[in-house]
Amino acid sequence: MIKKEILNLSLRHEQHISAYGERNERRLTGKHETANVDIFSRGLANRGCSIFVGGDLEKQGKGYLEDSLPQTWTHDLVTC
Repeated sequence: MIKKEILNLSLRHEQHISAYGERNERRLTGKHETANVDIFSRGLANRGCSIFVGGDLEKQGKGYLEDSLPQTWTHDLVTC
């Protein structure tokens, strides 16, 4: 189930990035533990990706995911 949701997130990456506000290309460079603004990625124990997944996902097929992209000036109701 959660893997399907990650796939759905990847298909809407550009739309989701636009909800995070302006200047994301300056912050999300793919360097310094940030994801690249243009590329959706998921990773296990990797803070430099779009979606960080917990170890349980790979082991048990269930677990949690964490959005690594938010910035401080986003509106919670827009990005949730």
